[in-house]
Amino acid sequence: MKKFTLIFTAVMCICVSCGNKSDFGDSDAVQEKTLVTEIITQVPEVVSNRKDGYDEIIKSYRECMENSNLGNMMQLSYPDKYFDIFSFMTELSGLTVGELMGTMQSYNANTICIKDIISDEIMTDTKPLEDMLLELYGEYQAISDYIDEQGGTDKLDNEKFNDFMDNAEFDKDNINLYFKPDEVHILKCNMESTVETDDEPIIDEYEQEFVVYYIDGEGWKMDTYSETEE
Repeated sequence: MKKFTLIFTAVMCICVSCGNKSDFGDSDAVQEKTLVTEIITQVPEVVSNRKDGYDEIIKSYRECMENSNLGNMMQLSYPDKYFDIFSFMTELSGLTVGELMGTMQSYNANTICIKDIISDEIMTDTKPLEDMLLELYGEYQAISDYIDEQGGTDKLDNEKFNDFMDNAEFDKDNINLYFKPDEVHILKCNMESTVETDDEPIIDEYEQEFVVYYIDGEGWKMDTYSETEE
């Protein structure tokens, strides 16, 4: 059986899961909703256009990667609803999005770039991808559903929310993603990473796959992607 992984998104999920919960009832950061705007700039509107956005999101993603702008990479990778949940949960872990992105960037000392696209294939059977997205976002969806039931983040009771997080089993059989990938492309790319040293830079060339998929009503998303045999 093949196992599919969205690498970047999976790493970000791990970061949030490892954080510590904190009281949020009187948090100025949550009330002011500054968690996203401190490091993330909005991507161009054309990214949401299905006809023109396919090339545009690849361009935007490449620029973010080359500039080590993990904040915008995350915005380009996450469906909007789960990006909001990630931002909220990051603050509950005791960090701001900016602090978390700075931590991630410290691990990513390499300069990484997409040199060229080797192949671009349409994924005809999207069920494996949908299953993988459910695996990644199922917990976020359960949290989102709970928050919606309570009337939004500003209506949450700290103690009850922590109790929900401590005891929820996140049964993915009872969760449906709020979206389904529409058009899906798998890109195989030539990559180059550079590590600066005291002597000569260390340059590594390799191949990497990416998934680019369209969400109706939202736009294109792009993420790193791998396929392995279980």
